[in-house]
Amino acid sequence: MAFILLETTIINMRAYVLLRLRGGNERAAVEFLRSVPYVKMADVVYGEYDVAFVAEVQSTRELTDLVHGDLRRRFDIERSSTLIAVEDS
Repeated sequence: MAFILLETTIINMRAYVLLRLRGGNERAAVEFLRSVPYVKMADVVYGEYDVAFVAEVQSTRELTDLVHGDLRRRFDIERSSTLIAVEDS
């Protein structure tokens, strides 16, 4: 009987996400984001967007579930921009 050991690699990605919200609920969005374990920083910001946050996730699915699932269900998001950091070489 032969056993094959497969090495599993956890993908770690850092994403910078900008949100423009309708309805003035920026502080509630930041409070929610700060409660998410893989969100490392979240702030209300000035400028074209209302909220900026940094997430360190293991997959694009985890990021998609947060931005296009949890956040869009809870808050009225007008626009988002997601920037995934390039891996260090």
